[in-house]
Amino acid sequence: MMSKKKYKVEVTRIDVFEVEIDEAIWNKEELESFSKTFWEVKDSKMLAEKIAVEISRDGSDSEYFEGFGCIQMLNYNGSKRTCFSGSTILSEDEVTKGIQVRIVSEGEDIDTFTNLVN
Repeated sequence: MMSKKKYKVEVTRIDVFEVEIDEAIWNKEELESFSKTFWEVKDSKMLAEKIAVEISRDGSDSEYFEGFGCIQMLNYNGSKRTCFSGSTILSEDEVTKGIQVRIVSEGEDIDTFTNLVN
């Protein structure tokens, strides 16, 4: 007879991104408009946090981020990543304006905490 054990495993992952917001584009009016359709964002700091969470959740290789479309991502070394829609390369005009994200670290610092579930 096989005995079974069940574990609850908590995984904590730390991602670090530098999110640059152009406040001339993402001004008060634009943030209010965005908030009506997506998430409430009161300022550029809150917008940067929402973007970082979406990137962490979906992975920086994601082609599309809810509420933003394709965001200009920079690799660790600062080189630009190409934005795609399926297999089509997007032009600069098709990338979300006023937002740029540089990946500092992604999934490199991971901790686990495991408990036996009775």
